[in-house]
Formats: sequence, C-alpha cells, structure tokens
Amino acid sequence: MHILAFTYKLNLIVILVNTYILFYAVRFFIPYNKKIIFNRLYRFIYKTTEPILKIFGKKKIAEKEDKKDIRALYVILIFITLYWLLFSVDNPSKPFLFGLIYMISSFVTYFFYLFSFMFIADFFILKRGPHSYGEFARIIHFASNSVIRFFRKIIPKISELKRIYKPFIGLGAIIVLSSFSMTILSGLLGDAVSFMENIGRALQSLINMFAFIWITLIILRVVFSWFRTSKKTLFYENLIFLTEPILSKLRTYIPPYKTGIDFTPIVAIVIILILEKISFFLINLIF
Repeated sequence: MHILAFTYKLNLIVILVNTYILFYAVRFFIPYNKKIIFNRLYRFIYKTTEPILKIFGKKKIAEKEDKKDIRALYVILIFITLYWLLFSVDNPSKPFLFGLIYMISSFVTYFFYLFSFMFIADFFILKRGPHSYGEFARIIHFASNSVIRFFRKIIPKISELKRIYKPFIGLGAIIVLSSFSMTILSGLLGDAVSFMENIGRALQSLINMFAFIWITLIILRVVFSWFRTSKKTLFYENLIFLTEPILSKLRTYIPPYKTGIDFTPIVAIVIILILEKISFFLINLIF
C-alpha cells in the first residue's frame, strides 16, 4: 500500500479527524502562553480544543514556552484508541493490530501532504520576500524554520545553504521518511511495496498536489480579475506573483491584443496537465 493509493482512500472524515488530532498536538507542543495568545490561528485552535481539554482540568497560561500541556496528550491517546477500537469492530475479520496500523498509515499520508505544502509554500514566501509578509506567511515560515532547525543540528552543513533553498531539505526528508514508513506499514498490512516504488509514488503525489495548487491559483486569478477592489489586496498581489511567470511567457506567443481575449490561463492549465502526465510516465519508468 503506497502513499498515492492510500491517499485516495482518505475520506473527508479521516482528514478532519487527523486535523483535529493535529490541533491537540499543537496544544501539547505549543502551550497557551502570553507570546502566542494574540495569534488568530492559535486562538481558533484554542477555541476548538479547550472544551474537551477542560474535562481534564483547567490550564493556566504557561509562563515558560517549554512547559507542555499534558491534557492534550491524553486526548490524542483517547482519539487513537477510539479509532483503533472502531476499526476493529467494523472489520472483525482483520487482526486486532490492523486498526492501529491503518491509522498510522493515514497519519503518514496526512503529514506527507501537510509538510510538503508547508515547505513549498515557505520557498515561495522566501522568494517573494517582505511583500508576502502576513499572518499566514509568518505561520508557514515559523513552522518550516522549526523543522529545518532540527535537521541543521543533525547536518550542520545545511547552515551553509541559502535560506531560500533550505525548504527543499525538509521536502526531501519528508519524501524519504514517508516512503520508508509506508514501506514498513505496507509490509505489516500484507501488501508490501518496495522503498523505491514508494519514493516514486511520493513524487507523483507531490507533483499531483503542486499541479492542483497551481491550477487552482490560475483559476482564482481569473476570477479575482473580474473585481476591481480585489486587486488592491495582499492576497491578489501574491496571486499575481505566483502565476505571472508562466502567464507572462505565454503572452509573448499568444498576445491578448491580437485575439481580444486572454487565452493564456487556459493554455497554462493544459500545459501543467500535460507536464504532469509526462512526469508520471517518467517516474513510472524510473521507479
């Protein structure tokens, strides 16, 4: 069972459950403290998790950043146990440990996409520079830098790289780690897939995600271009930054003033889809 195949088995409920468990992981590793109290994303996480955490008692504002909220760990363990038991009841013919293995597999796939998106987004945020600064950009940059700082302790030479290229270190690491994990998990599930094949499937998943995001951004730019007020927002400025490189090159071959209509977004989407298919073909040949 490789990453790409398992992804299609992830339904919305599993994604939401994994996201909710992630919220509790954030509460555990980043306790409610005075420095983060004003962050809007953290406030949302706090409001959605605190009602259940109150069952295990009230928690005061942490004075020290390294003081973990143990209540969140209790909730995480309860969620995992409930998932495990429900899977076992729904699949009585499967061995009892299969429920836990399936949940771990869903976590691996979920975090593969989450961290891949985070590192790719951080690269474009760094490339954009101060013009992309916003709360979302700061959160992505902080999370990416926290992970890269961990790898920098293991491999000091990473510090010699330019900061803009360091997200690719994290991206490569998440591909290798997720592929290695899925190789072991697929063997435990009785459907063993080789490590190299999992690497290929991980690359396909990454390309598929990147193509989907880029096509979505192009469509959003077309839609936002219909409204004058939207062009003054930071979101629209970053949308132009991400889509203009490919659209501007296409305009040299398909000038809008000759046709009267700008067909470059349609052509760009078609090119992205073709390149995606070619990439999948080459990856299948190699792996």
